[in-house]
Order: sequence, then structure tokens, then C-alpha cells
Amino acid sequence: MQEKLIIVPCFNEENRLNSKAFLDFSKNNPEFYFCFVNDGSTDKTQNILDQLKHQRPKNSLTLSL
Repeated sequence: MQEKLIIVPCFNEENRLNSKAFLDFSKNNPEFYFCFVNDGSTDKTQNILDQLKHQRPKNSLTLSL
């Protein structure tokens, strides 16, 4: 199985980021990895990304700029 990386740019996504969709996709497609890049959000985006990372540590990476 070939691993795949999806980079997700994030800026103030607190009200738009569908955590459940990412978690469900990740559970059903373990060959995919997500790299969430938080580009200076001023809302609670980082908290949401931290929760995603905590729930799927092997398939999620967060980077804050």
C-alpha cells in the first residue's frame, strides 16, 4: 500500500473545519496522512487541530507558522 500525504492549509477555520469528516476518512483510509498547516489563525483553529492530532496521532501532523 502506497502512503499518501494531504496538506491542508488552515487559517481561522474554527467554524468550517469538519473534524468528523477528517477522522472518518482517516480511519477508513489509513494510507492517507494529513498535515494541517495553521498559518496564524486567531480563532480556535489550533485547538481543533490539536484534537485531531490527539485522536489520530499516526495519521495527523500539525504545523503552526
